[in-house]
Amino acid sequence: MKVKLDWTGAPWTAGLPLMAAGMAAAGPSLKGMRARVRAAWLPTLVTMLLIYGAGLHYLVLGLPGLGYSKHIELIPVGGVT
Repeated sequence: MKVKLDWTGAPWTAGLPLMAAGMAAAGPSLKGMRARVRAAWLPTLVTMLLIYGAGLHYLVLGLPGLGYSKHIELIPVGGVT
């Protein structure tokens, strides 16, 4: 039987509560880090929305002036078979 990397998803999901508890316990010692994270979440959110939006728009409609790559069929998303 061949082991695949996606099989590790269940143990990681089961470990999330343990990681959250460890982060909550370390909370008081990370006050400076907390302020930096709060300041960075909005620019990170906007940047990721723009990147994902441009990427998905390229896959669906293409981008004006760029066209598609010669090997667009190699991108592993749904397509014509």
